[in-house]
Amino acid sequence: MDATLLQDLTEYKSHHDKGFMFVSRSLITVFREVNPELLKRKDRRKAVSISLKDLRNRTAGSVQERDGRRCRDGG
Repeated sequence: MDATLLQDLTEYKSHHDKGFMFVSRSLITVFREVNPELLKRKDRRKAVSISLKDLRNRTAGSVQERDGRRCRDGG
């Protein structure tokens, strides 16, 4: 499933038909655990968004603590 299709399906989370609403919310719950990067930020939980942000920072470059400040290697 690609991100576009998932976003289209999660838009039904506030639909007046309960069947659509439950399926949409279930998809959001599953993708929060499986692949939260495919969800919009508002559909992710706060802890997941923070952990993804930390993961991206770690992969961007090695970060070290020096004198209480964060510095990149070689800089």
